[in-house]
Amino acid sequence: MFDVLAKVASGGSALHQSRVGQAQIIAYSGWRMSSTDLPSARKGLPAPLLALGLVVLWLVVLNVVGLNTWGHGPLTFFMLLALVALMGLARWLGPQYAAGGPRAISITVAVLAAAAATYFLVSQLYMVRNPETTDPKSDIALNTWTAGTYAFDYHLNPYTSRAQTGHDVSRAPNVDSSGPQLTMFGVPYYYGYPYFPAMFLSYEPFRRMDQSPSSVRTGNAVYYGLVLVAIGWLTALLAPRGTRLPAALLSVAGFACVVVMGKELFDNGVTDIVIPLFAILGFIASYYGRHSLSGVLLGWTLAAKLVPGGLFLLIVSLWYLRRPERWKFLIPMAVTVLAVLLPYVLKDPGAFLSATVLFYMTEHARGDSTALWYTLPPALQPIFQILGYALIVGMIVWAFRRRSLGLLGVLALCFGTGIVFVAFNRMSHLNYDWAVVPLGCVTLVVYAMGGNPPVVAETSHPERA
Repeated sequence: MFDVLAKVASGGSALHQSRVGQAQIIAYSGWRMSSTDLPSARKGLPAPLLALGLVVLWLVVLNVVGLNTWGHGPLTFFMLLALVALMGLARWLGPQYAAGGPRAISITVAVLAAAAATYFLVSQLYMVRNPETTDPKSDIALNTWTAGTYAFDYHLNPYTSRAQTGHDVSRAPNVDSSGPQLTMFGVPYYYGYPYFPAMFLSYEPFRRMDQSPSSVRTGNAVYYGLVLVAIGWLTALLAPRGTRLPAALLSVAGFACVVVMGKELFDNGVTDIVIPLFAILGFIASYYGRHSLSGVLLGWTLAAKLVPGGLFLLIVSLWYLRRPERWKFLIPMAVTVLAVLLPYVLKDPGAFLSATVLFYMTEHARGDSTALWYTLPPALQPIFQILGYALIVGMIVWAFRRRSLGLLGVLALCFGTGIVFVAFNRMSHLNYDWAVVPLGCVTLVVYAMGGNPPVVAETSHPERA
C-alpha cells in the first residue's frame, strides 16, 4: 500500500541524483532515501514488538507530562528529557536487536495500534461536537480569531490592535506604563497578536466558514487529522520494508493516545498543531526531492511562530547548505518567510517586534510553575537556562560533525533540540510540546523498527544516517 502511495506522490518515475561525486541513488525521486530490509537471520526481538514496547513507554511518559503540568515543573523537566532518552534508546536498540518475525506479529501489532488510536480519536472528536464551553478556553484561540478579524474584517493591523486578550503586562519587568503609551524595553506595545502572521492565516479559512472563535476548534480538527496522516506517511517512508504498516500505525498511536489531547485542541483551542503539520510535510517533500516545496512548507513554520519554527528551520537549512540542492530549498524558504512577515513588519516595525518578540521576553521573564526553572534559587536560574542553550548548540554541533547526516537524523535533531528547549525554558506549557512531539513519534518508531536509511554522503558512496 505504501509503495503505491510513494509512486503516486512522486509521479511514478525514477529520477537520478546528479552532481554528488560518483554517488547515485535510483528511487522514486532523486532525494529518496531507500528503506532498509531487516535481516531475517538476526537474533533479536521482532521489530514490531520492540517498537510496541517503546511506544508504550513513550505514551506513559507523555501522559504523565500531560496530566501533571501546573505545579509540576521538576516532574515535567525530567519527563521531557525522558522522551529524548527514549528516542536515544530506540536509536541504539533498533539497529542492533530489531529482527524480522512472523507476519502474524506485525498484523497483531498493527491491529492493536489501530484499535488504541481509534479509541482515543473517537473520544477526542466527540469533544469537537460537545465542548465544555461555547468558545475555546485559552487566550491562544481567542487571540488567533481576533487577529484574523482585525486583519480581514476591519482591515486593521493585528500588531497595533488589541489581539492579545489574555495577559496584562503593565506590571511586568521592562515595561513602562507611566506614560500615555505602554512600552516594552522602550518600544511601544499595543497588546498586538503574539504569534507570527502565518498562525492566524492558517485558521482564516475556518473563520470564513464560522465567524465565532469556535472556528479555531474546527481548524484544529482538520489539522489534527492531517498531522496524524503526515506522521504515518513519513514513518512508512523511512521504516524498513516489511514493517511499514505497523510502523505507521504505531507512530500515529504515539501521538493520538494522549489523554489530554482532546481537551488541549478542542476545549482550550491551542494552535501549535499547525507547526508539526507543515514541518513533517516539509520533510516528506524533501524525501521525494521536492526541495522548493520543502522550503515553502518549512518556511511556513517560522512564519507562524519563532520557536520551534526558527529552530527547525535553522537545523534543516544547515543540512541543506551541505547539499547540491541548497538553493532550491533556501530561496523558496526565504521568499515564504519574507512574503508573510514583511507586510506586517514594514507597517510598524516597533509594534511587530514588541508584540511577537519583546512580549515573550517580558512575559516569560517571570516564569511559572510548569517549569523546573521556576523552582530553582534565583542564583541558579540563569545558569540553568544557559546550560539548556549550550546543550542545544552542542547537540547541533555534534550532529553536524557527521558528514553522512541524513533525513532521519535531521528529524531526530529537530525533535531533540525542541524538547530540550522546552525543558530548560522558564515556562514548559503543553502547547509547546505538541509542536515538537509528532516529530519524535516518527523517529522513535523508525529507529525502534531498525530503520537506518542510506543517504547520499559527500563522498563517493552512500553511507548510513
